[in-house]
Amino acid sequence: VQRIIRRLEALHRAGRLNAWVLIAEPRLLGTLRAHIPADLHQLIAHEVSGDYVRADHDRILQLIDAPER
Repeated sequence: VQRIIRRLEALHRAGRLNAWVLIAEPRLLGTLRAHIPADLHQLIAHEVSGDYVRADHDRILQLIDAPER
């Protein structure tokens, strides 16, 4: 989780992250929520809870395009 957050922070500092979609398995999603700094958290466009590691490209695009709040 810390490695993911460090990467997101680096992207944000470099001006390459101004909005993002958080897609994660439910347990990981909860852990990320607890550790993401406020400045990165406010950039989350929407969150999707689920295990989509094996999902195809089209399914991932559907998740990104259709917020599940």
